Amino acid sequence: MSPEQEARGQGEELHAYAKIANAVAKIAFEFSEIAFVVSEIAFVVSEIAFVVSEIAFAVSEIAFAIAKQANVVAKQANGVT
Repeated sequence: MSPEQEARGQGEELHAYAKIANAVAKIAFEFSEIAFVVSEIAFVVSEIAFVVSEIAFAVSEIAFAIAKQANVVAKQANGVT
C-alpha cells in the first residue's frame, strides 16, 4: 500500500470517527434539552404545590377560627362566660 493510499485510508477512518462523535454529540444535546424541559416542568409543579399548600394553610386558619367561634358559642349555650 502506498503512503498516499494509507493516508487516505486513515483520513477516511478519522472522518468516520468524526461522524460518530458528531452523532453522539447531537444525541447528548437532545438529552440535555429533554432534561431542561423536565426541570422546567418540575419547577412549575413545585410552584403549584406551594400555592396549594398556601391555600391549605388559609383553609386551616379559617377552620381554626370557626372552631374557636364554635367553642365560644358552646360555652355561652352552657352558661359559661
